[in-house]
Amino acid sequence: MNEIRDQVQYISIENLPYEEGLALVGVTNGEIEYIGNNIEKFFQTINSKKNRSINRNPITMLKGAIFAVGTRRLNNPEFKEHCSSSLREIFHVWRSGKLNGLQNDYRDFYASPNENINDKLRELWDYYELFSGIDHHEQENWRRALEVIKKEATKHTTGLNDEEFIELVKRFFILLREIFA
Repeated sequence: MNEIRDQVQYISIENLPYEEGLALVGVTNGEIEYIGNNIEKFFQTINSKKNRSINRNPITMLKGAIFAVGTRRLNNPEFKEHCSSSLREIFHVWRSGKLNGLQNDYRDFYASPNENINDKLRELWDYYELFSGIDHHEQENWRRALEVIKKEATKHTTGLNDEEFIELVKRFFILLREIFA
């Protein structure tokens, strides 16, 4: 009987970080799936048109990032790194082609992208650089990316506080909605 009770407690606790992350970032599970599905369609089109093999699962990575944010209150000292890892990994396939490769693939996928899409893709790449720096514990890299994103010099000498980081994740999800809607 205790085994069943333990399983029920485990199941109910398991979803708490994800639900907490959704609330902190201000997105719904439906939005996560919508964005993730649209990124997946983007990947599939690139794979078929350009004979490439992008085998990332954007929905899983987006959910993993949200879950990581939700573990903040569970005293997870690495929640920022875990979240950053999931978010950067979605777009890591373009690391060698950098922004130009992403822009070219995006233009090929969307026949008539809106006129300010290059600015949005540039910002997406800045977030990629930020999250890569955080994930790899490279303070100079994430500080440089943060200065570009915020368009101001930063005085951070140790790291982002939790609230600043979560605000950046919120802004990243807004950007993803704008690009992959």
